[in-house]
Amino acid sequence: MDNSVATLSAAINACYIGPEDLLQRSVSVPLTDSRSLYDPDASVFFALRTASGDGHNYIPQLYAAGVRVFVVDESYSGTRYADAAFLVVDDVMAVLRSYACGRRRRFTGQVVGITGSRGKTIVKEMLYAAMAPLANVVRSPRSFNSQTGVPLSAWEITDDTQVAIFEAGISRMGEMQTLADIIQPTVGIFTSLTGEHDDGFASPAGKAREKALLFASCHTVFYNGENRIIEQTLRAMYPDKCLIPAFGNDDMVRKAAAALLGMSETRNIEVPVPVNSRIDIADTDAGASIAFDHFTCDLSGIITGLDTVRRRTVRNRRLVAVLGEPLCNPEEMDAVNARLQHVLQLFGVTRVISENEMSSAVIPSDANVYINVTSKAAGRALYSSLTTRRNVTRLEINLDAVAANFRAYRSLLPKQTRLIGMIKAFGYGCGDIEVGRTLQDIGAAKVAVAVVDEGVALRRAGISIPIMVLDPWCENMRAIFANHLEPTIIDGSEDMLAMLEEYADAEGVSDINVHLKLDTGMHRVGLHEDDIMPFVECLKRHPRIHIASVFSHLATADCLDKDNYTNGQLALFRRMTDSLCNALGHSIPRHILNTAGITRYAKDHIYEFARLGIGLYGILPDPSLRDVTPPLTTVAKLVTRIIAVSEYPAGATVGYGCRGVLTRPSVIATIPVGYADGIDRHLGNGNAHFLVEGTMCPTVGNICMDLCMIDVTDAPLAAVGSEVQIFGPEAPIQRISDVLGTIPYEVIARISPRVQRLYFRE
Repeated sequence: MDNSVATLSAAINACYIGPEDLLQRSVSVPLTDSRSLYDPDASVFFALRTASGDGHNYIPQLYAAGVRVFVVDESYSGTRYADAAFLVVDDVMAVLRSYACGRRRRFTGQVVGITGSRGKTIVKEMLYAAMAPLANVVRSPRSFNSQTGVPLSAWEITDDTQVAIFEAGISRMGEMQTLADIIQPTVGIFTSLTGEHDDGFASPAGKAREKALLFASCHTVFYNGENRIIEQTLRAMYPDKCLIPAFGNDDMVRKAAAALLGMSETRNIEVPVPVNSRIDIADTDAGASIAFDHFTCDLSGIITGLDTVRRRTVRNRRLVAVLGEPLCNPEEMDAVNARLQHVLQLFGVTRVISENEMSSAVIPSDANVYINVTSKAAGRALYSSLTTRRNVTRLEINLDAVAANFRAYRSLLPKQTRLIGMIKAFGYGCGDIEVGRTLQDIGAAKVAVAVVDEGVALRRAGISIPIMVLDPWCENMRAIFANHLEPTIIDGSEDMLAMLEEYADAEGVSDINVHLKLDTGMHRVGLHEDDIMPFVECLKRHPRIHIASVFSHLATADCLDKDNYTNGQLALFRRMTDSLCNALGHSIPRHILNTAGITRYAKDHIYEFARLGIGLYGILPDPSLRDVTPPLTTVAKLVTRIIAVSEYPAGATVGYGCRGVLTRPSVIATIPVGYADGIDRHLGNGNAHFLVEGTMCPTVGNICMDLCMIDVTDAPLAAVGSEVQIFGPEAPIQRISDVLGTIPYEVIARISPRVQRLYFRE
């Protein structure tokens, strides 16, 4: 497959600007995200314009990093470097798709297209693992199944590829045809049809028809034989195709692999243990990060895994990679290992430990570690041994969900408005450092914390974007300037400004950025309207102090019956900030919308920033906003495991004070979580239910400090070791807060630090 700039230029009919000697440069690594750069010599950057940003803005830093080939649109007015190639086009995304279509058309091997509501990545990886030892197979990296991911996946095809496997994911009508035009599969797989993204389709049947558009070019389609809608849809749309039902992932993989390899029997197909694309990340006491990659151990998987780890882990530390033998066709092993060594060097891996050596290897405690081995059980054991937390009760934090919620709220705002991520109170209980790294990674304008110590912790963890401190008062205000934090002014007095200058001088800071808080109706802290002009006069006497933003807080944005009050606050904020800017003679960035405010008032928003708090964590500020809020993804799941199970007769009592009186013969399970972990005592005695093996089970007796008991009589699969979900995707946290007569903010923020936080990305 010719990857030269000349071929790319011809394929997209672009206007070429650059030196002739770059025309033959190999560009085998397509790049749409500047943060994923690892091989500048082989990269071509597609400068996409999206709702979340403009790729053209990153051309200078990519050029400085060594990239020399760029695809830009005609409106790009930035620097055209003399020793770089620029392919100028009308629409960069259209070009990326066009070139992907061209690569697909030139490929004459078998192409598998996989779609469905769930199971796409699992089936893809199982099929890849089953076939890779027997043929030259490529597939979509991880879950690259979107409108951008599918075109990028087409670059995996090489001259010696025999089978290409791609997955296609959609969330609304009208999306599949674009993906189908690129993939043009010869063999199709329809995994499932469940409730995901139902809001984007008129009906389940309509969703099935949209997904099935992928199979128009197929001669054979394997499908979930247990789903009548899938079967009926395929038979109606494709009566002349070979439609083969399968029952379970193993059966589907065996049948598809046998057909692709030309085998008449499926029993010789070795079906691997399913994997997923999740990466678990934990920090050690030494400040390093340990990452365990559940994904397939192959060259493509290692590359995308290292990219994630590089973004997530602590910088400026040694990186150790613990790797299994890459999965590939044995004939390709030498070439794959050579490429792997080059990749490891590009990512800055300082030491490689083989899977055979990992049980005896001594790994430095201060090194970042990336683990991707063939035996996922062994990898999990090593990961557990290197992390410093052992508590079986854990709060699992889905960092991809944080990013998805950030994008959901940003989509409601005008393009010029940027988001400030609120990570005060230990990231609302979810962990400030990991959430902060995620926000920095996805383009938050700033992050905001409540107190100085929270900001210091973020800086020490490598968070480099601006950090706004809402309550700067502390015992040592020099820490504000020593750590380049941005304090908030709440009274505007001469003494306050002079104090800031004094502490800034002690740290050698000349320019002081502060944020000005206005009281427009919350009546907690902030300047009032008649304080504005005296403050301006005071500020003129302190020219080193610059107002980085002026803001206020809405008191009733989540109260549907108090719109008049909210509108009054918005009007007062406009009046006060206009007066401030006019008096100073220049504009100042402003923000007043919180999570509820973004949901309800973004349409008329005109300011530079908005603040995203509880919505970032997948929780509504109030249940009444459910119908006007974009779909959110649950971020946090609090789980533990059953440590004991016993049977008791009717009339037996359970727990302190014999408060739990059994009304029937019961099976009682004990779980290691109590009020010291954040489980309020008012949740005892049947006031709350926790999810066990698919059944909601009530609490029994009083909640203890470290333990509580639940009735698992109606959960026959419950046993020692069974997972118990206290809240999470299948057990909404709102249930807990409703019982307690409080809000979800309090429930999640009160989860004890002794509960292990487990972070992961998909």
